[in-house]
Amino acid sequence: NTEPIRRVMELRSDQVHRYYLANEPTNGNLYLTDPIRRQMLTLKSIEQIPDIKANLKIANGFCAGSTLECELDNVDFVKSSKHLTYPKELAFDNNGNMYFIDGNRVKVLSSVDGLVSTLIGDNENRKVKSMSCNTTYSLDEITMYLPSSLAINPIDNHLYILDENAIYRLTSFKTVELVLGVPFNLPHDCYFE
Repeated sequence: NTEPIRRVMELRSDQVHRYYLANEPTNGNLYLTDPIRRQMLTLKSIEQIPDIKANLKIANGFCAGSTLECELDNVDFVKSSKHLTYPKELAFDNNGNMYFIDGNRVKVLSSVDGLVSTLIGDNENRKVKSMSCNTTYSLDEITMYLPSSLAINPIDNHLYILDENAIYRLTSFKTVELVLGVPFNLPHDCYFE
């Protein structure tokens, strides 16, 4: 039994840019980010779709727009957590937690309480810190320069992050390990075997 391919949404075609998609494994919801409009979206329905152009909604209380626009629209959001600056890649772990890149930060939306927290990076300091010559770092020791992609290993639930020419792994112990490459902010006198 094969079902034909059917359209479930249509995105605006007035601007061409990259969208990022991820499927939430515990309930099958499809999520996408639109960096240009600073939005995180999800489908309203996958069954009955009267209008594919109107089948998207803002996901999980994320606000699209300025702080003032969010407050005027009475969107349930906390400025420091659900206001998006430039959402990109997203992925889900086995527990339904959503990890995503927002600007130069890596954030997580908890499937338990619906709260967003920043794992790597901060909202205050945009200066990239120099790293030590270690290959394992605590979350507060690491700064991302331009994270562009992330993925979750479904076997061990570790998060992998691509940042410029380095790949990092966020372990279940909340440490970040340099897996491959050389970070741009690593001192030049560091050597790894």
